[in-house]
Amino acid sequence: LLIAQCADSRVQNPFFVTAVDQGAVSSGVFAMKLASSGSELYIGGTNSRLYSGSIEYHDLVSDQYWMIGGGSVAINGETTASRLSTIIDSGTTLMAAEPSVVQSFYKNIPGSKLDSQEGLYTFPCDSAPEISINWGGKTWTIDTDE
Repeated sequence: LLIAQCADSRVQNPFFVTAVDQGAVSSGVFAMKLASSGSELYIGGTNSRLYSGSIEYHDLVSDQYWMIGGGSVAINGETTASRLSTIIDSGTTLMAAEPSVVQSFYKNIPGSKLDSQEGLYTFPCDSAPEISINWGGKTWTIDTDE
């Protein structure tokens, strides 16, 4: 089903890429503070008042998306998938992967099951596993309370 099509079918650069190309920002870096209130998008660098320590940078592996490579995911400290390319997208709460990676991942979570009607996996909330992601630097644990 085709709902709409742009009259100009050329692929357009994202806003930020155009801003960098035109010299409208001082640096090809942007940062986000995501919070329940007071979120911030900082274009052209970072706001050092909002973080401590060093920032982890990764090269993009695709110019079509904000995609980085070298990702791995672990459940309770055990790596279940590696060499993943991931799209960094602040506009979604979802994570998606190839079906074989997803199946392998959930196979390692006791009590998980596929809801074929909804097309997603579930697991018991009272025994949520510790899930973490790593791209070759710091390990980032997903907070189950958020």
